[in-house]
Amino acid sequence: MTVRSGACCVLLTTALSLSGQAQKETNNFTIRGSFVNMEAPPKVYLAYDTAHYHPTDSAVVTDGKYVFHGTTNGVSHLFISKKWWDRHAGGGELGVKNSERAELFLEKGTVDVVSSDGDMENSVVTGSQPDNDYRVAHHHIKLLGDSLRALYKMAVATNNQALGTKVFEQALTKIEPIMKADYTAFIRQHPAATINIFLLGQLATGGRPMAGLLDSVAGLYGSVAAGLRTSPDGRAFRSYLDNELKTAIGHLAPEFTQNDAQGHPVSLSSFKGKYVFLDFWASWDDNASRALPVLAKVYETYGSKGLVVLGVSLDKDKNSWQQVIQDAGAGMTTQLSDLRGRDNAAARLYGVTKLPCNLLIDPGGIIVAKNLTSMDIDKTLSSILE
Repeated sequence: MTVRSGACCVLLTTALSLSGQAQKETNNFTIRGSFVNMEAPPKVYLAYDTAHYHPTDSAVVTDGKYVFHGTTNGVSHLFISKKWWDRHAGGGELGVKNSERAELFLEKGTVDVVSSDGDMENSVVTGSQPDNDYRVAHHHIKLLGDSLRALYKMAVATNNQALGTKVFEQALTKIEPIMKADYTAFIRQHPAATINIFLLGQLATGGRPMAGLLDSVAGLYGSVAAGLRTSPDGRAFRSYLDNELKTAIGHLAPEFTQNDAQGHPVSLSSFKGKYVFLDFWASWDDNASRALPVLAKVYETYGSKGLVVLGVSLDKDKNSWQQVIQDAGAGMTTQLSDLRGRDNAAARLYGVTKLPCNLLIDPGGIIVAKNLTSMDIDKTLSSILE
């Protein structure tokens, strides 16, 4: 059981997973795998975490053994699975059970992976210092995760919904503080460990967004060895941090001005003294445009209580932009665009690279929430405005 959450406005690739660097031919690696005291599958599949939506290599298993060869440029986060999977098809994080895949980190050289007793999740990995370091930093989280998984299996077996709910509540409340404490301690005690950039990425995105979080991670990033900060992974993470800090919770929302459909300039600062729900969307993005009817209802509920719903469209065609607003019944919300498409000036200012993206700004212009889901929006606004 893991707890993961994405950043609001950044498409997470190389900056967080490290895996995007793995395709550059710099360092060679060999994975020697074996199955002991368990039935071996005919094939195993290899994937770089988040870089792809399905495995990118496979190996035939002969007499319980297999071999993978590859290249990396930095630390790579890999999964070896007994089954082919596809994130697009759903079915869990990797589309396979935890017991059917091994997770490991490697940088270069030869790494041995031994899976035994029918459980690939607890495979023994040797020959990789980054993997060893990760297991040290992650030890207490794994112990808690194992305990919660056992409880959840019991809840399912006994149809105990109350126990199942308790398991999820504990996952949400207990894993995050352990991760923050243990990862931070490991980074400070081992500033040159190559796994540190991955751990920093998890600290930045592996919990609930809150004021000061990214500032704290940025300070911790400054404490790692200089060589790590200038590595490809380190530079990618620094770029991610710089982008996210533009709109971090607790920071002042960047000022911008764009025109409404009538060509009248509207500035964010003109709504000072009110809560502003700022939503970036586009008519060509189905997920983003589907949020408009929800936001129209939000305005109906909270507009009279001092909430401004402010949309910024990454559209080029004015007619398409306005037609979607009309169809969604969102005409009463404030909608702006400079009609420059993906090059929208406000979107660039806010570091938007993925839609939908939204922020809640308080009357003083401070960002207090980011990337709220449709279920989170009403809960958050009702706690503030009612």
